[in-house]
Amino acid sequence: MASYPGGDFRSFRLCAVAAVLSGLFVCCLQDAGAESVSVEAVAAVALQDTLVVTGKGLADPLPAGTTGLVTRVPLGPEAMAEDLATTLATVAGLQFRRFGGSGAGAVPSLRGSSPAQVKILVDGFVLDDAESGLFDLSRLPPARFVRADVYRGLVPVAMGAVAGAGAINLITAPGAAGLQVTAGYGSFQDRWGRLVWGTGASPDRAWNVTVGAHARRIANDYTYNDHLQTFQRSDDDTLAIRRNARWEDWGLWSRAGWSGGDWRLRGSLGFYRRDGGRPGPMGAPTPDATVSLRSGDGRLSAKWRDGLVAIDATARRDEEYLHDDQGEVLQGFQGTVNSVARDYAARLAVAPTLISGPGRWISHLAATAGCQWRHQDFRQRYNDLVNPLRTRQTWSLFAAGDLGLAAERIQVSPAWRWRRARDDFPPLPPFYYLDTEQGTPHISRASSPSLAAVGEILPGTLFLRAQWSRSERQPTWIELFGHRGGMAGNRELRSERITSHALGLTWQPDAVQLTLRATAFLNNGTRTIVYVQNSPGTSRPLNIGASETRGLELELNLSTAAMDISANGTWQRARDTSGIRPYDGHELPYLPPAEVWSRIARRGGAWRPYLSFAWQDGDYRDRANTQAGRAPARTVAGAGLSWWPRGEDEDRFKVEAGVENLTDNDVYDVEGFPLPGRSWHVVVEARY
Repeated sequence: MASYPGGDFRSFRLCAVAAVLSGLFVCCLQDAGAESVSVEAVAAVALQDTLVVTGKGLADPLPAGTTGLVTRVPLGPEAMAEDLATTLATVAGLQFRRFGGSGAGAVPSLRGSSPAQVKILVDGFVLDDAESGLFDLSRLPPARFVRADVYRGLVPVAMGAVAGAGAINLITAPGAAGLQVTAGYGSFQDRWGRLVWGTGASPDRAWNVTVGAHARRIANDYTYNDHLQTFQRSDDDTLAIRRNARWEDWGLWSRAGWSGGDWRLRGSLGFYRRDGGRPGPMGAPTPDATVSLRSGDGRLSAKWRDGLVAIDATARRDEEYLHDDQGEVLQGFQGTVNSVARDYAARLAVAPTLISGPGRWISHLAATAGCQWRHQDFRQRYNDLVNPLRTRQTWSLFAAGDLGLAAERIQVSPAWRWRRARDDFPPLPPFYYLDTEQGTPHISRASSPSLAAVGEILPGTLFLRAQWSRSERQPTWIELFGHRGGMAGNRELRSERITSHALGLTWQPDAVQLTLRATAFLNNGTRTIVYVQNSPGTSRPLNIGASETRGLELELNLSTAAMDISANGTWQRARDTSGIRPYDGHELPYLPPAEVWSRIARRGGAWRPYLSFAWQDGDYRDRANTQAGRAPARTVAGAGLSWWPRGEDEDRFKVEAGVENLTDNDVYDVEGFPLPGRSWHVVVEARY
């Protein structure tokens, strides 16, 4: 069982005291006869994001344990012109390490976290890979999803034992009644299409069905200025063309639902295939290697009495082929690497409402509790050499509550998670030609408590939010048991620990559709796993790292009769606090200290132009913070125009044309990979 050091209890007490003081302050501000705001109204502020705010409330009440900040990003047809990472990068505090243009590998960071500390989910089930702890967003097609929920700091416990710096939950939903056709074309021979047919949801019909298909192909052969990774000098720059970055994909999915009496049943099936080149890192290109990915998944959900009892189950299978006949990817190896990963999970949750009604002090009390089981296995084959089957069994318990106080002007949400994981397979030698050793089971346990509070300072207008959480990131199979290719395992590793604090204000005046949000955050990471070279050809992971990230997020959303304006800015300082020379006190790599994003669009009318702007400060690409390893700042502007016919056909047809990187800037990712210059796209959507 994980220990609870005094520092964590002090943080817990500080958060609790802040919640109580905010409640007393609220009570002093309000008259006894003042109109109170419902828990749902408080939940609306906690759940809304500046990108999608349309009014004062949401139809759905706040799920237990979600008093933290949630950003809801719609994924409409225009999002297909980008990939998921490009669309989600507009969220404050969320950054991505990209490895090239559209569809290239992309792993997230939330408020200065490592990529392994951010969980990727689909409809509430986590997808993280036990082998590496990551999930590449390029493996998911945006055409299948209608929304992405980004959780910073706290994640609803109803999603099971999800813990870390935050999570990105991708949502599928039933399509509208009829047929929806989307087609697009863009730069670098980018072509895509999507068909979605649905019966729509109707109170007169107990069932609904949605079926969809999509396909896409892109050459990704854009021209860029090759700096040879020496951004501080220009005499060695040359023009180059991105090679072996082409890819094509297609997928099918279906979703069905049935409601009758006290029961609601939901199910979905999906298949996805992607084939393309593997361009490799900038300093060691792999112009001949290719990758093929095949993925299938299925989900079932049953809810009784509006979620009083919920049962969910999911299954997923991913198979990947790396064709490397020239030996460009793995040193000393030529041929095909075949990887097969399977993931099964089941979850049971109960969510009773214990108190609901008027009350001077306690007016609302709801709880969520449950358990989850998950099985993961992975097998990898190097030509005729087969690695042992890797397996992980994880059992989890979770519980949370939502307490409404002071005539529902304060909402307090404590939560707790506990997990036990068993890994059972032998360690792998760092080089593929060495024999595998004998292994013993590895068992780990961890608990993750959290506390959040929302206080209403002015009725329905000004809200104060505070949160504290502590979570633990489980070591991956590569870290524990090694990997062929120079990585030695370490079965003595302990889970990384992340402690998060946040305090924010949200203001929504009644006179205008305006939302302003300011959030200050402090994250501390301890027992961070760092790779240390232990021989001329191998590295070994150790729990010797530590970090601290302080930051501020500012967000604005304004809607008028004529236009919509959205903007956000993130300022953060992510430092190494390990005490290890020469890295202690230096900035963490791949984390820009500042970034700004904004978008202005006309609202209403047949012609709707928009302008967008994104700026990201320069960042270091090495732990020593050398100037030679610093990537430059990046500025990208965009513009577009949509046409919606007026009258009855307004929702049936839409055309959009857009230009990205309008000024054709020489833009690189935080890790130094070149991104495309000026590019364009056209999207047409029709509904029948």
